[in-house]
Amino acid sequence: MSRTAERTRRIENLPAGDYVVKVGAPGYGIYAPAYSGSVHTQSAATAQTVTHGETTQAPDIELAVGGSISGRITAPEGLPLSENESAEVFVYDNSGTRVRIAPTYLGTGDTYHFSGLAPGKYRVEARQAPGPARFVPTYSGGAVSLTEATPTSVEMGTESGGVDIAMVLGGSITGRITGPGGEPIRSVGVGVLAAGSSDDPVGIEPVAIQHVGTEADGMFRLGALPTGDYVVLAHNDEHVSTYFGGTTAVGAASRLQVELGSTTANVEIVMEYGGVITGVVTPAEGGSLDPAADIEVSAFDPKGALAGSVEVASDGSYRVAQLRRGWHRGCAR
Repeated sequence: MSRTAERTRRIENLPAGDYVVKVGAPGYGIYAPAYSGSVHTQSAATAQTVTHGETTQAPDIELAVGGSISGRITAPEGLPLSENESAEVFVYDNSGTRVRIAPTYLGTGDTYHFSGLAPGKYRVEARQAPGPARFVPTYSGGAVSLTEATPTSVEMGTESGGVDIAMVLGGSITGRITGPGGEPIRSVGVGVLAAGSSDDPVGIEPVAIQHVGTEADGMFRLGALPTGDYVVLAHNDEHVSTYFGGTTAVGAASRLQVELGSTTANVEIVMEYGGVITGVVTPAEGGSLDPAADIEVSAFDPKGALAGSVEVASDGSYRVAQLRRGWHRGCAR
């Protein structure tokens, strides 16, 4: 695309076919996006046929001042967010498509304002900015899901104000991680997963809804959780990764029920020190391994369940850690 004159654009190197032209992006500037024919939806746009080797003159597109949405983001009951809290704000069109990609960040007492919107119905989302969180994502009308959000009608050239969102306090899980002798363990990774998850991350950081570390007294807090059932996993480099309920398997973990605005407390997890298996992998015909070989060693418990796996070093050595007490079988491949 090259600019040849004021308000004129030239789009080059297009394959032959039918095209519509769009100008502008919602939420940026005051003008609403417009398509060929100066309309605001792609389905109503005038298509232009492009032929190889020829220049097609598209009709001029007139931009008009779009509508806007504005409002305040607050804590429950209209109270201001605390000084160390902020929110990200997004706007969605009636199809559920996010029309403002970059979020608006708000601090205490700030208002949001989205302009340049085409006529239609929109829903607004407020999401607590990254960091320790208290609130679940909250939508216009106080809903906690986009499908249940209250839509706001927007007309060209007018502002739809007062679309305020009081963020909803999420549920939380609190507890303590200790070693086999009851001593608190500091800096343990604690992750919360939705119950029924098929993930069973043995010896690795879990893919969690939320992830925190324990304090010096072994305490942890997982907040901003929607209503639902969850499992909690504790893991570090010295102990066996353990789910609440004393198991290493996510399917056998004890489930915790969490409700919005309430705390599920006293979640205690005792972690055992992990055993270690070390050794060296050598070729069956003798000699040394090919340094470029990609070899993995896995350890299995007596029931055949995977207990841990590592990549073999270039000299053939390996170290499988965080293993529970008992017999294990190894496999190199």
